[in-house]
Amino acid sequence: MIQQCGDALTAAVTRDVPAAVETAARWLAALRVRNGEGDEVLADQLDAAISGAAPALCPLPVDLEELSGLLEGDPARGGGWVDLNTGECRPMRADFEEPRGEGEPEDTER
Repeated sequence: MIQQCGDALTAAVTRDVPAAVETAARWLAALRVRNGEGDEVLADQLDAAISGAAPALCPLPVDLEELSGLLEGDPARGGGWVDLNTGECRPMRADFEEPRGEGEPEDTER
């Protein structure tokens, strides 16, 4: 949810929506303090939007049909995730452990 709001706020800043820069600056400060998973990426995105710099985010090729299946899937199964290195969509395993691809070692850093 926060990522979606952050994307909307980033768009508002780039479109010069009134008070968007001030709101983004407050979010940026709060994200840096909270420092949760993904907060640094979103903070960098907002920082780039405020400063007018090119965003540090890179395009990632993702199969939209697979992504849609994860997003619209059964919530009881835990959804899934997108590998940010390959763009591969992976469903959450039924035992709720962190998902792995076939043949991927258990100690992976992804």
